[in-house]
Amino acid sequence: MATFPTSIRRLREDDRGFVIGHWLTSYWSDAVPRRKGKGGDVPRCDWKVPVKARVRVLLDEDVTLVACDPEEDARLFGFVCGGPAALHYVFVRPTRRRAGLGSELLDAIARERGAPYDRRSTTYVTRDWLAFRDAGRAAA
Repeated sequence: MATFPTSIRRLREDDRGFVIGHWLTSYWSDAVPRRKGKGGDVPRCDWKVPVKARVRVLLDEDVTLVACDPEEDARLFGFVCGGPAALHYVFVRPTRRRAGLGSELLDAIARERGAPYDRRSTTYVTRDWLAFRDAGRAAA
């Protein structure tokens, strides 16, 4: 459990900017492969437009929960998004990591869908997720 007060609730329209922004920024910094080619690194714009469009669809079609301050619920600490078959993304602000909030979000979305996700069923994978997944395997 998180060591600081946190509430978890469903995504609201005014949360979408936080979720989309942090999804794209953290995915870019942690997962997008940097391929060298004639023009150098793959420019951010080459992947950002289609990924942002897909993220918007996932937010519309699947379940997204946000972790927030219980006294100021517009102050967000993280989110989780998942559908019936796969977990799409988990994000926790760096200042709130290593306190169990990611696990709380995963538990909350598992309750929403009635079953936990298989940690192998993910659509967007980052190095942080792989470390979390592998830690779960070691504990099992």
